[in-house]
Parts: sequence; C-alpha cells; structure tokens
Amino acid sequence: MLPLEVIKEITKEIISGTDSFIIDVAISGAKNNPKITLLLETERGITIDECAFINKKISHFIDTQYPNEIYTLEVSSPGIDYPIKFLVQYKRNRGKKVEIILQDETKYRGKLLSVDETSIHILTEKEKNKKETEIKIVITDIYQAKNIIT
Repeated sequence: MLPLEVIKEITKEIISGTDSFIIDVAISGAKNNPKITLLLETERGITIDECAFINKKISHFIDTQYPNEIYTLEVSSPGIDYPIKFLVQYKRNRGKKVEIILQDETKYRGKLLSVDETSIHILTEKEKNKKETEIKIVITDIYQAKNIIT
C-alpha cells in the first residue's frame, strides 16, 4: 500500500517552484488496488495540461519506487462543489456567490467581494425585510465555506 505521506511529499517536490498547491490528497478503495485522488489548485485555476503533467510525474515515481503496486491515480482541480478551505481559494472565488457558516453556526449567503490575509468581505443576499449588507468575516471564524451553484 502506498503511504499517503509519500504521495504528499512527492507532489510537493513536483509542484515546488510553480503556483500550484495541494488542496487534498486521499487514498481510498481496496488495499490491492487503491485509488489516489490528488486535488490541486492555483489562484488562476489549474489547467488540464498541468494536471496531466503532474499525473505523469507521480505515476513515474510510483512505478519506479513501488513497481508491483497496482493503483489508480486521479489528479484534478477540486471542482465547484468542493469546500473552500484555503486563502487562495477565497481569492479565486472573488465575485462569486458563496455560503459561509461560522463556528457559532451563523449562516451568510452572498457575493464574495474581497479577500485579505485575515478576512473576507461579502455582500449578503437581500432577504425578507432586510437589505443587502456588506459584512467582514474573519477567516478563522469560518467553519465551512462553499460556492453556491446557480
């Protein structure tokens, strides 16, 4: 079985010097035929060609270091339905509709206006008897953030 930490480390080596970063790495499925899922992103959005290049490099490493290993490798962007977890993802989603749930379970929906190192600003959706409001949310107060698909 391929160690998850080995996959993370080789991926970090491969993407060092680029604007790519790891969102998530997971190994699932049967021990004798695991599926390795590697989610990568850039602030501008990762391309299919970049994913294919990284896939080839990781496959070469696995095939060399673990020659008897049978596996499936999937390298992709996280997709619009994947939670927003990292600062660069917030930056990439500026101008888009998001749903933010705070640690205290307060929920906001609206347009992500701006992002800095410690906070985000959203323009909340107009609700019954309430007008749109721009609010600042400290990133460490966020429990979950995701895109709203319209």
